[in-house]
Amino acid sequence: MLESEGRDVVFRCANCGQGYYLAEGELKRLRVDFAAPVLQESGEVQYYPFWVLKAEVTVESRVASGGFFSSAVWASRPGGSGPTTFYVPGFDAPLDVLKNLGVEFTKHQPSYQIAQDVRRSMKGCVHSEEFARGFADFVFLTLEAERPDVMRSIRYSIRFVESMVLGIPFVSAEGSRKDLLLGKKVKGW
Repeated sequence: MLESEGRDVVFRCANCGQGYYLAEGELKRLRVDFAAPVLQESGEVQYYPFWVLKAEVTVESRVASGGFFSSAVWASRPGGSGPTTFYVPGFDAPLDVLKNLGVEFTKHQPSYQIAQDVRRSMKGCVHSEEFARGFADFVFLTLEAERPDVMRSIRYSIRFVESMVLGIPFVSAEGSRKDLLLGKKVKGW
């Protein structure tokens, strides 16, 4: 039995845990896991889908003035290039919430264990892998723009090598939601 909500593009069998992705009118297999909470908070835990995209980032050139090299995820690599993992929310939320969560999770690369109970449920994943790849581009440029220098131009490429969907645990509290991996509170959603 596949679980789904209205506009979902990712589905998961409630019995065996196998994930599927709707692409070009066909169901394709997809890894879908759930992160076990790292932090303990009171309240009902709800899982929200994030596309986890492993990628190779290559910065061919970057022209900037002032400041110094920052601590962005790939900044410690020569030329700002190397492997990274992008986290892109797959659920429906305001754009600023999607941006903030995508940037924070990508910047901080959360550590987690996979929850073993395959009967967990997750909010609907309405954003496609194609959307997630485009949003990863946006996350990359946002992190580059946050560096303390003034970027004048950049030439780069992102090659995606693996994708999956991860259910990240959140609790609702005082008009916001708090994730149970990084402990970030997000308002407005």
